[in-house]
Amino acid sequence: MATYSVWSMRPLCAQKKTVFEAIRRARFETNSRRLATIVKHQTRVDENIKEKLENKDVKHKRHEGVQGVGTVILPKILVKSLKNYMQGQPVKQLQPHADAMARYLWCRKRPVEETDIKKQAREYAEKLGVADIDEDSEIEVPKESKKKMTTVMRKLKQHLYNWQPIKYDETKPMTYLLARLAPNYAVTYRVLNEIKKRVPDFRPQAVLDFGSGLGSTVWATDVLWKNSIQQFYCVDTSKDMHNLAEDILCGGSKEENKPYLDTVFFRHFLPIGSRVTFDLTVSAYALLELPNKQERLKTIENLWNKTDQFLVLIENGTFEGFLALMEARDFVMAQREKEQSVDGEDRLQEERNTLGLNTQVGHVFAPCQHDHACPVLNKGTKVPCNFEQKFFSELLGNSAVPSRERFSYIVLRKGDRQTKDAHWPRITQPVMPRSKHVVCQLCCANGQLEQATITKTKHGRDLYRCARTSSWGDLLPISRSEGDMLPVTEQTKSDNKELLHSIEMNEMEQSENGLDNERTISQEGHSNEQVNEIVAHDSPVERR
Repeated sequence: MATYSVWSMRPLCAQKKTVFEAIRRARFETNSRRLATIVKHQTRVDENIKEKLENKDVKHKRHEGVQGVGTVILPKILVKSLKNYMQGQPVKQLQPHADAMARYLWCRKRPVEETDIKKQAREYAEKLGVADIDEDSEIEVPKESKKKMTTVMRKLKQHLYNWQPIKYDETKPMTYLLARLAPNYAVTYRVLNEIKKRVPDFRPQAVLDFGSGLGSTVWATDVLWKNSIQQFYCVDTSKDMHNLAEDILCGGSKEENKPYLDTVFFRHFLPIGSRVTFDLTVSAYALLELPNKQERLKTIENLWNKTDQFLVLIENGTFEGFLALMEARDFVMAQREKEQSVDGEDRLQEERNTLGLNTQVGHVFAPCQHDHACPVLNKGTKVPCNFEQKFFSELLGNSAVPSRERFSYIVLRKGDRQTKDAHWPRITQPVMPRSKHVVCQLCCANGQLEQATITKTKHGRDLYRCARTSSWGDLLPISRSEGDMLPVTEQTKSDNKELLHSIEMNEMEQSENGLDNERTISQEGHSNEQVNEIVAHDSPVERR
């Protein structure tokens, strides 16, 4: 019997590998032609930038739809101020508590509404045979029924999220600084930079920051619109957070130095006057801290009435944060429908003139390119519409490796949508460059999600290169007739199962560190007390 050594088998293995590679390449080429659009020459790069690309005035990788800002770093003066403040602080000892706080905030959910609690209680009561669990009833309840009611309440505590307000006393802001200052600044800078890029003539003079915290919005707006802003109005309920924010603005100590910006005003409440308005209103990571839906919508109404130009809302890139933003979006769009209704137009105009409220109709500026219902939410899945931003955190000197932050946001603008604006679709998932074709998921101006497969042959070299060099969150410069749709075929959907799977894996990887904490919160029902123990245990400083 003949024997073969490993070395003698190597040429045969290499030959088989070459054959398999040729077969795989042929399949990809066939699929790329099949996945391309059926109708030729209807979807091309926008004519407004085509000439610039042909004349090489603009590179494809830097076309006008690119909204990314790269990896964000903190301003040098802010880093210097933070280092001065943290001298003598037990930073390394506090870092584990800051990590625990970051996971807790990432798992934060909206408070459970009273109606939802009663509905869930009735379902448990029916299973246990309790006829009525109304606590306001004056009818004497049998002893056996009382035991069943106790069981119902215990199950509610185990399965419902026990939301608790977070109190930022004098010991917590420092831990919050380590946990959230850098990502908050990076995300706020990314969102506000899109406004500056798309509306270069916009130069705000008055800025309202609701839930200002450590003042990350102040620093981001100062970098983007330096010497333009005449007033920063920062609203936060915590006095100690205001004190720390003032120390940072003063180079580390407000007692020793003058503030870097002397136009910043710290308050605990929104301005009372209905005629006091601001060019730019920002609420970053604040909606989930409000106790119920009624308070959230009331806050959104107040912020919208005090906005002259842009209202910016930012939350975690979780499904709960996304739902909080959709509540605000739907509320403002509902007010728009009332404004545009013929029956209520005179009445609302009379109320506006009487109260002096700035209730002008508005539209969604970003990320949506339409005012229709959100197609991501209509899909019925629990995958949020979120985006990703990379940043360097130099607080501990670990700036070699960038961190990533998932976030959801909505930008609302006063006034009607301009017809001259380019309604380019938004790339809502990571771009998939493949052999001779690019796969993008787009949120289009018609209010629909489209899986677009773009090739050089069918759509032109310019659009193909723009799509291939675009990133998650960019606008794709597409020009087509209103009724035309980008290619959506069954083969495209099956070919992009890899995309959906990769997105789900990214979500799992990002939330796996906070999953145990979330499960403990939802099942044991002591969220705020638990995190306070985690952060405050054997530590002189806690968190925000």
